[in-house]
Amino acid sequence: MSKQYTELVYSAKPDLLSRPYGYGFVIGGKANNRIVGHRGSFEGVSANLDIYLDQSYVSIVMSNYGGGSPPIENKIRELIALID
Repeated sequence: MSKQYTELVYSAKPDLLSRPYGYGFVIGGKANNRIVGHRGSFEGVSANLDIYLDQSYVSIVMSNYGGGSPPIENKIRELIALID
């Protein structure tokens, strides 16, 4: 995908009343630590994708436990914050 369309997908859409959400991606993080991704869960499974736009990292967590991915996501974010 071109840089123009990638930025479009990874940008918040407040005009759609969805401030922290782009086209399929949650927009988060802070300056120089922008994170976009998507999370989902259902009974017995959970998963998360984090793309660190400014740091060139990607984190993918998949769990066969309904609440299994959030603690791992948080620990990964803590560790990446220590690197930079």
